Amino acid sequence: VSAPGPEYAPQLGMLGDALYKRHRLSGATEDLDEAVDVLRRVVELTDAADPHLGAWHFTLGRALLERDRSQAPRWDDLDSAIEHRGVSCAGLVDDGQGGEWHHALGYALDRRGESRGQPADTDAAIDAFAVAARSAPASSPLGSAVSASSASVSSPSAPG
Repeated sequence: VSAPGPEYAPQLGMLGDALYKRHRLSGATEDLDEAVDVLRRVVELTDAADPHLGAWHFTLGRALLERDRSQAPRWDDLDSAIEHRGVSCAGLVDDGQGGEWHHALGYALDRRGESRGQPADTDAAIDAFAVAARSAPASSPLGSAVSASSASVSSPSAPG
C-alpha cells in the first residue's frame, strides 16, 4: 500500500490495525503480512514530532511479534518488534500511562532472552516489567502489591 504523504498516516494506521485484528480472527497470514507492511509505511510517514508516533511504533511491534509467534519464528521480526516497542516506550513520562507498553516490551524481551539464551534480554525484561508494575495505579491490585512490597523493604539502620 502506498500513500502520497504523511497526511494519510492516520488512515493507513487504522487500516494496518484492522488487518491485524482480522488476522487474529481468521488466522490469515496474508492479512498479518499486509498489516506489517502498512504499519511500517505509517511509521515512515509519521513526523517525529507527531504525538501518535509512539502508538504506531507500538502497534507495529505488536504485529511483528504476532507474526513471529504465529508463523515459523523469524528472528528479524522479533528483533524489530523489540526495537519498535522500545521506541514507543522511550518517549513516555513516568505518569502511570506507560505500564501496558512497558509490559509489552518486557514480554518481547523475555521471549527473545528465553528463546536465544540471552541473559541481557532477560535482565532488560525485568527492568521493563518493573517499570510497568510501578506504573500501575495504586488503587489497582498490582499497584497495591507494589506499594506494599516497597513499604516492606527497610532501609539499613545507621550505626549507633
